[in-house]
Amino acid sequence: MLRDHPNWRFSLDWQRAIVGGAHQGGSTRISTELGAQFGAAYALTLGVLKQMLDKEWAAGITRPFVHGYASQSADATWPTESRFFDYVADSWNDRHFPEWKHWQPLTDYWSRGTMILETGVPRTDIAIYREGFLTTAARGTPEQDATAPARLVDAEPLERSGYTVQFIDPLGLEDASPAIHAGRLFPEGPGYRAVILDEREIDLSTAQALDTAASRGLAVLFVGEMPALAAPPGGIVGDPRQERVIQDLLRHPNALRVPDVQSVPAALDSLGVRPQVAFDGDPVLTQWRETSRNSYLLVYNTEHRTICTDLDVEGHWEANEIDLWSADIRAASLSTVDGGTTRMSVDLGPLELRVFELRRAARGMLLEPRIENDSFEVVDLNSAWSLEVTTEEASGARIIHLDGQGPRDWRDIAELCDVSGTGIYRIPVGCVSGAYVAVELGELAGSATVRVDGRPYGTVYVSGGSVNVGAALAEGGLLEIEVRTPLRNAVAAVGTRL
Repeated sequence: MLRDHPNWRFSLDWQRAIVGGAHQGGSTRISTELGAQFGAAYALTLGVLKQMLDKEWAAGITRPFVHGYASQSADATWPTESRFFDYVADSWNDRHFPEWKHWQPLTDYWSRGTMILETGVPRTDIAIYREGFLTTAARGTPEQDATAPARLVDAEPLERSGYTVQFIDPLGLEDASPAIHAGRLFPEGPGYRAVILDEREIDLSTAQALDTAASRGLAVLFVGEMPALAAPPGGIVGDPRQERVIQDLLRHPNALRVPDVQSVPAALDSLGVRPQVAFDGDPVLTQWRETSRNSYLLVYNTEHRTICTDLDVEGHWEANEIDLWSADIRAASLSTVDGGTTRMSVDLGPLELRVFELRRAARGMLLEPRIENDSFEVVDLNSAWSLEVTTEEASGARIIHLDGQGPRDWRDIAELCDVSGTGIYRIPVGCVSGAYVAVELGELAGSATVRVDGRPYGTVYVSGGSVNVGAALAEGGLLEIEVRTPLRNAVAAVGTRL
C-alpha cells in the first residue's frame, strides 16, 4: 500500500493502537495476518508480503502469519483449491506456485526480524490519549475503503521530528499514573515521556490521572482548547470545584497547552522531551528495543524514493548493522559522539528497512565512519539476450524459447501475455574489470535470482533491487536472471473469476 493511499495511515494508526495496548500490558508478541487482500488472488508476490510486514514491523508488530491454504483434496483442479471463491489469497503449494522456491530466504528474513523485535523491552516516546477505539480494520472494496477514517490522529508532525507514538485510553492512563518513575509512564514497558491530549471532553477520573501524572514528572500537552469536564453518568456535573481540576492542570511546569498539533514538537523540546532517535523532517519510522546490555534500532523508509538521513540517537553508542537476509553483522557508519547523542548517517532505498545493534560507548569518544566502496561498474546489456520460460498452466508445463528477448513485462510480449511460470534470461558478458559489479533488476512482478556461470549471487523480491556479483565477471561469463512470477496471468487466461 502506497503512502498516499487513503488507508495507509488508517492502518498504521490501527496497528499502533493494538501494539500500544500490548506493550502497556507487558506482551512481547503481536502477530499479524498477511495477504488477506480482496481481489488479490494469485497476484500477491513474496515481495508484496515482505513490504507489508516491513511496514507493520515499523509499527511494532512482531510476527507474521500468511493467509493461505495448503490442504487440498485429492481431486483438486489446477491451480488447487481456494476457500474464498478466488477472491482472497492462495493455496501456496510446491507443485504449482513458481515462487515457492523463494520462500525459505524470506522466512529466514522474517525469523531474524521477529527475534529482534521480541527481544528486550520496547520503548516509545509519546502516548496519545484517545477515548474512542477503531472498530473496523478491513473494509473490503476500494469504494468502502475510501469511507474509512483517514487517521486516528495527526501524528505526522511528531513523526517527522523522530518521535515514536502509540495510543493510550482512559483506563490505561488511570492505572499507570501512580506508577510513573523518573517521568516515564509504564516505566517497565514503553516508558512514555509525554502524554498528548487533543480532546474536547474528558472524565473527572481522567483529569485526576493527568494531574497525578504531571505531578510525578510526566510531560502533559493539551492541543487546542482545554477539554471540558464530562457529565457523570447521572447527567449532572458535580461540585463546581471539580471543573477547575482541568484548568489547574496547567499549574504544573511540565504541562502546556499549544494551539495546534504542528506546535507540539517545539513544545516537547522546550520541556526537555526529545525523541530517542531524532531526525529532521524525513519520512522515517523507527522502533526501539532495549536490553540490559544493548539496544536494537529498526529504521524504515515509508516512501518510494531513496533518502539519506542523519539519525541523532540519544546516548553514546557504538553500532553494528544486522543484515536480516544473510545474518551478517558489520560496523555501521557513525560520525562523532557529541552533546549526548550519536549521529548515524543512513541511506535508505525505497521502502527499505534496516536494523542496528547498539552498544554503549565511552563518553566523548570519537567514532570513525565506516568507508565503503559503493562504486559499481555499469555494464550495457542491451543485446544478445535469450529467454527460456517453463510455464505453469492447467494442461501442464510447456517450454517457450525466445531469442533476443531481454527483461520486459510479459504482458507486452505476444507469446507470454497470458503466461505465468519461471523464466531464465541469459546473456554472455565480456570481461568487466571493476571489483564491484551490480546487476540492477528494475521492475519485478515476482522475485528473481541472479547467477554467474551457474553460481547464485542473490535473490531480489521487490522492484528496484540490485545484486552485487563482485568480480565474478572479471574474465567474462554467462549471466542468468531467473524470474519466478505469481499465477495471475495464467489463472486469468483460463477464465477463473478474479
